[in-house]
Amino acid sequence: MLQAERLHDALESFSLAIELDPHHPEAYRNRSAVFSRLGRAEEADSDIGKAQSLNPESPGKNSQKRPENLQKIDLRNVESVYDDLTIDAEDDLDFDDNLYDYVFSDDLLESDSLLEGLASPQTKKSGFAAILEYLNGSREEVPWTHLFEPTEDELTLIHDEGAEPRIISLEQLSSIRVTRPPAGFARNKDAACHVEIIETVDGNIYYESIHPEQNRRNVLYGFSTKKETRFKYTFIPLQNIRKRLQRRHLGQILLDKKLITDDVLKHALDEHNELKKVKFGKIIAARARILYSAVESEIQRAYEKPHQGLKVGEILLNAGLVNEEQVMEALAYQKKIHNRKLGNFLIDKGILQEKEVYMALAEKFRIPFVDLRQQKGSRKILSLLPRELIQKLNVLPLSATGSTIVVATLLPDPSSICELVLKHLPCKEVDFVLAQPSHLRNVIKVLFQKKR
Repeated sequence: MLQAERLHDALESFSLAIELDPHHPEAYRNRSAVFSRLGRAEEADSDIGKAQSLNPESPGKNSQKRPENLQKIDLRNVESVYDDLTIDAEDDLDFDDNLYDYVFSDDLLESDSLLEGLASPQTKKSGFAAILEYLNGSREEVPWTHLFEPTEDELTLIHDEGAEPRIISLEQLSSIRVTRPPAGFARNKDAACHVEIIETVDGNIYYESIHPEQNRRNVLYGFSTKKETRFKYTFIPLQNIRKRLQRRHLGQILLDKKLITDDVLKHALDEHNELKKVKFGKIIAARARILYSAVESEIQRAYEKPHQGLKVGEILLNAGLVNEEQVMEALAYQKKIHNRKLGNFLIDKGILQEKEVYMALAEKFRIPFVDLRQQKGSRKILSLLPRELIQKLNVLPLSATGSTIVVATLLPDPSSICELVLKHLPCKEVDFVLAQPSHLRNVIKVLFQKKR
């Protein structure tokens, strides 16, 4: 948040970190940096002094030591991992190396029986060595595994030669990693494979190169991104995937689809980044139609006084250069430009059409894209969700097949509204599709406008 210039959010988070652990020097150092950027020098000095007095040990001293009895991290309770994931469609999602090693399934802890399976000749009859991760957090290493047997939704496990096989269902698993894929699956990655970040319903995270051709209705097939592993092939049951997105930037997808050129994208990115760096003083000067030099002089004068820590808006209010309404307008505008995503910026500038951007977002977030102008919905389907919920969330039921309802949304990642929508639907499953925001809002307005 600090690096993204979201200073007030950063201040709140670092303050919470200090509240949780008052002896954590890095939190004081970071909060000091926030205070400095906010012009609150006295508080910044206080925090840096506190950090120095704690005299921390050098970081990373035991970073390579793996804790004993390490438990899988439940990422549903770690909000920072998905910081703004639902709206930062153009941003990458990176993980600390140590967090990666602990959270992602570990292929290096191989038992003796698993190594025995790896060493023996593996034929179609004997199956493949596999590592299974269960939804309950447990992990199993199996020397011989038959995928999709005896049915396509099951696996047959054999731990010892001649032992009775055990059959388990795919619905129990978070992932299956195998040394070789069964017949019909590609053995090598190609240029069409893109890395995806996949979260399963148990909160586990997978970071896989997904093959573009998926020939099974029940599993997602891909290749491990780990450089050194004998278990290069990954199967993730589709029913247990909560969310998935490509790791490609939105800009890269637009380039790959030839919707924009390198030069135009670079120029747009530069302009987009520069807009986010505009100081609040310049924004309020423009909104209040006063000289920026007058704003700078007043701010400098205030900082030279003994009492410090006032925000720019407060300084200009005290000086009589602006009124409260102008300050609020400037703050709202600053928040708008800081939160404006690349896709919306390209649309606002007329560089791309809304449909082109949202088709690219649909590809990134692995969600089907629909053109509402080609959709026809019955009154019965539309009545499946309350009018108030449709208008509040900007969602629209489109069709029903069996126990699944298809719902249009303007969110590339609709996971944040999934439970709320399901709560009001007479079914167990909902499939979201992405629609252009302008089309979706217009359809909802026409269908559900209040009668006079």
